[in-house]
Order: sequence, then structure tokens, then C-alpha cells
Amino acid sequence: MVVAEDDPIALRMVAAELEAAGCQAVTCSDGIAALEHVAFGERLDALVTDVHMPGSVDGLFLATEVRALRPDLPVVYLSGRSVETRHMVPGSRFLGKPYGIGRLADIVRSVLGAGAEEMEPVRASWSFRLEAERRFLVSGDGWLTASAGCRRLSDGLIANAAGMKVRVRKDGGEAWLTVKGPRAGVVRAEFEWEITTPEADSLLRSLQPGERVEKVRHRVPHGGSVWTVDVFEGDLDGVVLAEVELDREDQEVDLPDWVGREVTGDPRFSQAALRAMEWKTA
Repeated sequence: MVVAEDDPIALRMVAAELEAAGCQAVTCSDGIAALEHVAFGERLDALVTDVHMPGSVDGLFLATEVRALRPDLPVVYLSGRSVETRHMVPGSRFLGKPYGIGRLADIVRSVLGAGAEEMEPVRASWSFRLEAERRFLVSGDGWLTASAGCRRLSDGLIANAAGMKVRVRKDGGEAWLTVKGPRAGVVRAEFEWEITTPEADSLLRSLQPGERVEKVRHRVPHGGSVWTVDVFEGDLDGVVLAEVELDREDQEVDLPDWVGREVTGDPRFSQAALRAMEWKTA
């Protein structure tokens, strides 16, 4: 099948999920490349395309042209924004970003009519989403009375290059490797792969003392959203940051009176900068 997606991280993650589920994915970074592949007459079982791609061929135009060449081809649209049904080709499927673990595999299996033995869902291990969040300093301890629970996290940065970060995180009896893409405003792509806690412990032990972060994460409901307040420990004792996840980039947020200055996208408050103690001069 052909996968068309202009975000390189999203493209790799979608292709990896489909290939792990038993499909052979031909990846295209824009609509023109995808259309050229279809026009060459190669075997094609389905088209999975992002809707909003730059250039003259977006996902909607691509699907229309592909259907003109392959009238019965299944089409799955992916987008973080809503799309009117009248703009989609008949019989197509739409999956909104961010989507739950295994949802894409389920939909592709459905449109292909494959049995469970042919495309095994990968919900047990994979997760991909577009993460939209805002981050703030915390002023005072007024949030404590509203805390709905907390848990201890161990976090280590394994790699950081070209705006991409790879982290290992342990949260009680669960652990993940997380790949975060470059930030665009308040949005960034995030891919998670579940690992065992012994694997996480081994990775965390391999890090230098200053590369590992320990913190307690509190859940604090406010204004219809659930905020997270991270209280750092060890060398970062005294750092308290609050985050709120958004359903969409332009979502209005009711700010509680215990948040201070917004530091969304401020490199001085990334975990790497915090470990370098740059926050003390911010």
C-alpha cells in the first residue's frame, strides 16, 4: 500500500505500524510522489494519506486522482483537523489524529477485508500521536489541594539530534521508549514503544548521573482539563512545572491562579537544559 505523509516522523511511524501489522508500505513524502507511484501501475491494495500536505497535491486531490485510476481502491485519510465528508472519495475511511493504539491497523484490516491472522493489531506495543501541550512555571502550592493523585517517574534522555529526542521512561510497573519530533508551536509528533521494566532499568543505569531525572507527577483537574504538575527531585529539587494537553492547537485554556509564566517552547526549560541548570538564570 502507499502511505503519503509530509511529516517525516509521522511517515516513518505510520509505515512501521503497518509493516509490523503485516503490510508492505511504500512511503511517499508528498502527494506528487504518491500519485506517480500509482500511475506507474504497480500493485496497490490501499492508499493511506495525510489530508493536509503542502504543494499542489494534497490528500484530498491525491485520493480523487488515484480513484480515477483505481476505482475500487480503499482509501484511508489521516488528519488532525476535521474534513467534510463531501470532499472525500466514496467509501473512504477517516482517522483523526491523534488516534489510539492499533486504530490504524484495525481500519486498514477492515478496508482490506483481511482476517485477524493476516494483520495482527499492534496495540500492545505501539502508540503514535500528535502531542499538543502548553507548559508553565508554577507559582505557589495552591494546586496541592486539588491534586487527584500522583506517581513517581524516572526519565532519561538517550539521544538528542536534529530536533528529535529519544527518551526512556519508567512509570511504576510500565516503561516506554519515546521518540519526540521537532516542535511546531505547541504541537509535536510523539511515538512510543512499550518495553519491559527490566529493559528500562538497564537503560537508565547506563546513563550518566546527570542524564537521569526523577520526579513526582501530580494530576490536577481544573476548568475541564486535567493538568500535570511535575515536582522534580535530586539536583533539580525546587523545579516545579505544569503542563496541560490540548485537543487542538488553538484551544482556549482556563488558566488556574497557581500557574505563572508560560514557558512553552522555551529551550531553557527542556529537560536537557534543566539538567544543565540553565533554568536558574531564566
